[in-house]
Amino acid sequence: MAELSEIYSPDTLQVAMRLEANELPSGILVNDGKGRFEFNPLPRIAQIAPCFGLAFLEANGDSKIDLYVSQNFYGPQRETGRMAGGVGLLLTGNGDASFTEVGPKRSGIVVPDDARQAVTLDANGDGKDDLAIAVNNGRVRIMQHQGATKPESSRPIPPAL
Repeated sequence: MAELSEIYSPDTLQVAMRLEANELPSGILVNDGKGRFEFNPLPRIAQIAPCFGLAFLEANGDSKIDLYVSQNFYGPQRETGRMAGGVGLLLTGNGDASFTEVGPKRSGIVVPDDARQAVTLDANGDGKDDLAIAVNNGRVRIMQHQGATKPESSRPIPPAL
């Protein structure tokens, strides 16, 4: 590991814009309803690589909000190097704005690429939340939900005939 002064000249450092990070973990901000937000870091395994695309969904049929995060960053500054330890991560909601990780063997989701965005959709019309995961310079990955069905209360109301 090198100090900045070992990488850059004093003149370069003097004119460089200085930014400071006070919180490095990926997490969510929870609104307390009074105009304040509390930062809740995601579980430790979610910190293995940067999280970009976040998609809230119903993954396990318990009516608690679950979360999928796409991971990795192949294009940081040369000095930093690739951040590519993740495969994407499904997190089940505990009902209190905290989450529990679901391993890739159980979730069936493995996207080890430079994933950028994730959205939910019902790709096959079965009433379950599927995922579309965008990969930088690659094809969109569609992950079809194979588990628990969405609770009736969260299904869209069909249009009247």
